[in-house]
Amino acid sequence: MNIEGAHAIVTGGSRGLGKAIALSLSNRGAAVSITYKSDKAAAAEVGDLISARGGKCNVVQLDLISEASIENFAHCLAEFQEPDILVNNGGELRRPGSWDKLVGSDLDATISGNLTGHLRVIQKIVPSMERRGGVVINIASAYGLTGSAGVTAYAAAKAGLVSVTSGLARELGPKNIRVNSLAPGNFDTTMTHGASPEFKERVLSTIPLGRFGRPEEIGHAVVFLVEADYVTGHVLVLDGGQMLNM
Repeated sequence: MNIEGAHAIVTGGSRGLGKAIALSLSNRGAAVSITYKSDKAAAAEVGDLISARGGKCNVVQLDLISEASIENFAHCLAEFQEPDILVNNGGELRRPGSWDKLVGSDLDATISGNLTGHLRVIQKIVPSMERRGGVVINIASAYGLTGSAGVTAYAAAKAGLVSVTSGLARELGPKNIRVNSLAPGNFDTTMTHGASPEFKERVLSTIPLGRFGRPEEIGHAVVFLVEADYVTGHVLVLDGGQMLNM
């Protein structure tokens, strides 16, 4: 797909990987709609940055756990521009993450925010793509492929998102809608910044490339998957080789 002139939706686009994805797509000429859950100011800053570079950005509130919020999100988008690209990046990571300490509301939020909510967004957005074709990219996680102690529910939800990718690639391929997934490992984001030096050292020791990923590298990978017209049903792992040691 030609990114220039396309309309790309990036959920969770106000910070971290989502922000990097939105900027990469905007830099290639896409009009971008980004969503935020609660930090409207951060989302507005991303919008202002895109506008300052001559791009076009639409900012919409979205809580993936709330069906009403998803309905409102879809309504707001309908007034902007027909979608061509959907990047499901938003998510929830509730702590404590241990399997035996997650209370019901946190467990439900983890599954809804990382799996069910994305399915609902897909249901709202993809029908608008059927006339012209489109691209869906689900941001999963390397932990969704390997599992991980301490984030069992999160990893399970991300594994479900990988399965959604495979199933929808089969169903939507005949309609010229490609569906792929990215599975990031550990990236240099605010979440990593808050980790202890001991944790960072332990994680880095398992990454053959010896560093955390840079957010812009996720942006580059999204651009690749949007433009790779013969790739669908694929899971692209970006983890610096960490899965080799898992």
